[in-house]
Amino acid sequence: MSTEKELKHIPSLIAVCFVANFILGITGGQFPMFSKEQALAWALANLLYMSGSILFSIKLADEKHFISAAGFILLGIGQGIFYVVQSQLTHVSSDYNEYMMGMLAMLPGLIFICWYEGFPVWLRVFGLLSYIPFGIAFLMIWHEEYNFRVDWNIDGMGYFLTNITALFWSYYAFRPWKKLNPPSP
Repeated sequence: MSTEKELKHIPSLIAVCFVANFILGITGGQFPMFSKEQALAWALANLLYMSGSILFSIKLADEKHFISAAGFILLGIGQGIFYVVQSQLTHVSSDYNEYMMGMLAMLPGLIFICWYEGFPVWLRVFGLLSYIPFGIAFLMIWHEEYNFRVDWNIDGMGYFLTNITALFWSYYAFRPWKKLNPPSP
């Protein structure tokens, strides 16, 4: 398949990944806490978020938006860390160091994405604000006041808000930057 044909498929793949991530995230919440079914749904959701983020980074790099592309790569890395940690948390781990690293990777990613002028200002701000629950959970972990079995709703809100943000990103994936701002002669 030619590069041009592959690039045409990227917006659709981004949308499929982020929409399926959102649906699986909601579905996982319907299962009993810490069940194998919930862990599987959320693991697949994380995998799809990683995939959508990496695909968006390819799209932005192709459009020469390298800082924002790096932001999506960092989001993919952060979700990858969450992906691994969630498998450990289903076995009741009390070590949240890796989880904190995933949270840390996401913050500069969301900041870098703000460089992409193809997103409206409100979406860039919303993306940054979606990190607040993760920041609260990070501080709770840092101060050793966090218990995943009790405080899961805090980072659950972070997942929900970042997943809503990803749905909006999906919409803008179909609106190429080149068409919004044609190159100057």
